[in-house]
Amino acid sequence: MSIGNINPADAVNIPLISDIRFPKARNSMLPKGILFDLDDTIIAFDAVANPTWQRVCETYAHKSTLFDPTSLFKAIQEVRGWYWSDNTRHRSGRLNLDKARR
Repeated sequence: MSIGNINPADAVNIPLISDIRFPKARNSMLPKGILFDLDDTIIAFDAVANPTWQRVCETYAHKSTLFDPTSLFKAIQEVRGWYWSDNTRHRSGRLNLDKARR
């Protein structure tokens, strides 16, 4: 059985795109593997999120008379908790993080 004009038995001899475009880079520059952390099991987003939000609130809250840094941080935490606690919003937000961040 062949796929198009390629016999599967010969597929091992077909050069990879990286071999054609970057012949010397294949072994020296390209990673041996890529690890995707899609659910924060390897890198915990929350571990850096709270201190980062606290620094942002401390830096910028003074530009408004509406909030002090602590109140602003608390409001962000409450809205973030509300948004991500709903399954529909959570799914939609995970599929479009740019939209969820607005």
